[in-house]
Amino acid sequence: MYATGLVGKEGILRAYTLEGVGKGGSVIFADGMLYCCGEDGMVGLVRPSPEKCQLVSKFKVPLGDGTHWAHPVVAQGRLFIRHGNALMCYQVSAQ
Repeated sequence: MYATGLVGKEGILRAYTLEGVGKGGSVIFADGMLYCCGEDGMVGLVRPSPEKCQLVSKFKVPLGDGTHWAHPVVAQGRLFIRHGNALMCYQVSAQ
């Protein structure tokens, strides 16, 4: 998966390769982290910085079938992932 962003005061466009997260999919930003969901069902939590993107953790979505197209949502400390007819909720904030 690839992500792009503007870096620094000059707004230089930078491309990052997010290894181990899967191919294609969607990326959202919440609470200082990137939540990356690949078309193959891999979900990765990535810490971005101007120098590099660090994969903090990853997992495979356990439910649903077919290609993953739905965007993830982070709300009130929870990560919501829909895959087909399945909806999963993960606690992502410190308790």
